[in-house]
Amino acid sequence: MERQLVQHGSSTVMVSLPKKWVDSQKLKRGDCVSLQLHDDTIILSPYSRKEEAKEISVTISKADYEKIRTVLGALYRQGYEKITISYHDSKCIYFIQLITNALLGFEVVDQTERGCVIKKLAREAQIDYSEMFNKVVNIIKAEFAIVKEYLGRGEKGKMHELRTLRDDCWKFKNVVYNHLRETVLSSAFDDYFLIHIVEQNASFLYWTYRSFDNSDLKKISP
Repeated sequence: MERQLVQHGSSTVMVSLPKKWVDSQKLKRGDCVSLQLHDDTIILSPYSRKEEAKEISVTISKADYEKIRTVLGALYRQGYEKITISYHDSKCIYFIQLITNALLGFEVVDQTERGCVIKKLAREAQIDYSEMFNKVVNIIKAEFAIVKEYLGRGEKGKMHELRTLRDDCWKFKNVVYNHLRETVLSSAFDDYFLIHIVEQNASFLYWTYRSFDNSDLKKISP
């Protein structure tokens, strides 16, 4: 790509930046960029100011896996890096631990009888969207085969296995969402919508088996 230098004043030379790159970095008039000199090469990148980590405190009133999963998943996708949780039922920590395992980079760093602290200790490296999408599809294929087998043989009491597979899909969807959140909305929407819809199949299979597990049916033959 070639750009023409423009004289500005007596001692300044200017060059324009490609609009596509400026838009992709969400830069606007007045923003700063960083220049790094390497011999006869200049590397230009958006100027990164160290932002304060987003923190929030929440109270969980009931040891309900689905509700806790919904709350923590939403906070994770909103970019919170420290979540202080208060609860009255000590059983909550069991579900919080399970859910935290499905939030990449998050760990429970402090715990008491009435609360805990979740913190993001590691950031995701650059991801390959196609690879993440394929991981979700492959997990759903495995989950479908397992659910079909359990229904056909009448096996019950396997909710933990299905929950683990479902949460793995959820984990990869959240990772993709966090990366797409940093891109231009118009280019991110289709990618997120696609992986969101595909990931929902993991939940549909989970709920299908849970309904069977709670029913009086002995088995469901194809």
